[in-house]
Amino acid sequence: MPLDPSSPLAQLLAFAGSSGASSASLMIIVPLAALAAYLFARMVVATASFLRISRGLASIPSAPGGLPLLGHVLPMLTGVRHGKGAWDVMEDWLNAKGPIVKYNIMGTQGVAVCDPAALKRIFQTGYKMYEKDLALSYRPFLPILGTGLVTSDGALWQKQRMLMGPALRVDVLDDIIRIAKKAVDRLCEKLSSHAASGESVDIEDEFRLLTLQGMGCACLAEDDPVGLMGHPLPRGIMVACHLQGTHKMYEAPSEFRPARFMPGGEYDAFDDATRAYMFVPFIQGPRNCLGQHLALLEARVVLSLLLQRYSFRLVDPDNAGRRHPTIIPVGPVGGLKVFVAERGRAAA
Repeated sequence: MPLDPSSPLAQLLAFAGSSGASSASLMIIVPLAALAAYLFARMVVATASFLRISRGLASIPSAPGGLPLLGHVLPMLTGVRHGKGAWDVMEDWLNAKGPIVKYNIMGTQGVAVCDPAALKRIFQTGYKMYEKDLALSYRPFLPILGTGLVTSDGALWQKQRMLMGPALRVDVLDDIIRIAKKAVDRLCEKLSSHAASGESVDIEDEFRLLTLQGMGCACLAEDDPVGLMGHPLPRGIMVACHLQGTHKMYEAPSEFRPARFMPGGEYDAFDDATRAYMFVPFIQGPRNCLGQHLALLEARVVLSLLLQRYSFRLVDPDNAGRRHPTIIPVGPVGGLKVFVAERGRAAA
């Protein structure tokens, strides 16, 4: 028989039903409210940080082509279609705006510099304030490189550098000559077969296998009241050290002029205070490349032995050396294909 709505039992069941529904609703509403509060707090913090950095960078000229929200993403993406990498686009900005320029990559604000005085501040005198940009620039390489010397910072970086340093001392590198010669001998076996067949070989790929530019990025960990190029900088910004732009400060930088580094050459004419930062293929200061002496020694051994045995001729001289806009490290489009001839046979 139907239950009387006014009976105590009916009222109790109705209350229990509404209470159960309320509990279910609360189980949904409370987490959503907590998530909304968290996202709102993050948005407030991000907005405050963005405004703080914007005020700190107000005196620095802005790179052209910026858009709301996206910032300067589009100029970098469209540059690739014209054969320009991000470092080429930044070089255009520096040429147009001066020795320091600010940019924005989807909310990440930063500055680009190429002046050797600025590099000295970042690499040497203020290096503790300028940390590696592990959150953005190095992040794609973390799955490959892990947290080794290249991708670590702080105490972990110092520990690993101290452990690796003794293995790369100059006096230890005498053995490298013998090891490099063996590597060249193995490469020569392959080159001799190409010389005999007349087939071309991608020498860029061979050098990449034989041993393992552009731009280094740092992140300012604290406010720098001295700053760069007369501009104090706020913490939390990306700092792009545009080494390519620094090396363009030489006369005819694209020409092969080894004499410029000889005593009394162009390099010696630069200011003593910043001369060491006018050519920085291995960086300078406490974070300089541990393997620079190894790399230079290896290059001398490998190139001298190869040129003693072979002559090289470009397959496509008109397009050879055209740089790929996105490959890291910098490399040519389509490799560097050459014809190889053994010098004894070439002379005959």
